[in-house]
Order: sequence, then structure tokens, then C-alpha cells
Amino acid sequence: MTGVFRRKIAARSGGKLRCLLGELTGALAAGSTNGGEQEQLPQAYDLALSHMTFHHIDDIVGTLRMLRELLKPGGRVAVFDLLKEPGSDKFHKPDHGGSVFHVGGFAPEKMTQLLQDAGFVGAEAQAVTDFQKESYQHPGQLNTFRLLMATAAAPEGT
Repeated sequence: MTGVFRRKIAARSGGKLRCLLGELTGALAAGSTNGGEQEQLPQAYDLALSHMTFHHIDDIVGTLRMLRELLKPGGRVAVFDLLKEPGSDKFHKPDHGGSVFHVGGFAPEKMTQLLQDAGFVGAEAQAVTDFQKESYQHPGQLNTFRLLMATAAAPEGT
């Protein structure tokens, strides 16, 4: 999946954008893994993007703070994740194998507050689209979920 994303970014940005993959907790200290090779990270980024990740993170504010530290002043964060609404807790099996933390999505107000608590400014969040996923309870049946988009900026002068 990362290779496909990299090719799309390269083709559509004229070489102005670059996709890096790595462990966020290691990114601040060690760099990023790019295709299996260690890569030194630039000092700061213009954009940090997360897609369907935060509902698996226990320390959301701490993780958002790490992202903020990687951004240039005024740099943007965009978080796409599961919107909390009736039925969003059915996105994953309740025990999810017992190995993965899971929150059943986020209300726009909650995600906005989490971004503000992490030191971002101008936080906004809203539902942007519906998507479907096969039901774990009824194989072959599709459940519809909504995607939340939240954006904010790192403060200028940090």
C-alpha cells in the first residue's frame, strides 16, 4: 500500500511531495524507514497525514504532540478516522484478537478538543464521506461507516 501511495504522490505532485513511512515514536530520534532503508528526516514538515490510525492509539494527545513537533510553524495536520456514531463500535470485532487497542471513533468536537489539547490551533473536524466494510458479525453483509476529517495547524513561532 505504501508503494502505491508513493507512486501516486510522485506522479501528482511533480516531485514536490514525498511520502515517508516510519514509527512515529522513533521518528523524532532515529529517522524513518523508507522501503526498508533508514532515512534521515528533515527538520520539519509542511503536512502530517493520518488515515484510520488514531482509533488504535491509546495516548492520542501525546501522539498529536509528537506530530506537532515534526511540523514547521504553521504546518498542518490532517487526521482521517472513524466518526463516532451509533454502530461505529462495530467497525472491529470487540476483542480484535486481544492485541490491538481500539476506540469506536471520534465525535468532531472530541477530535477538535484533542488537537487543541496537543497545542494545535485552528482545529476543525467534520464528517466527509461514507464508506463500507464487511460485517464481522454477518460475512457478506456490508456495514456503512462515516469518515471524520480533522485539520489543524502548528502554532506560528514554535
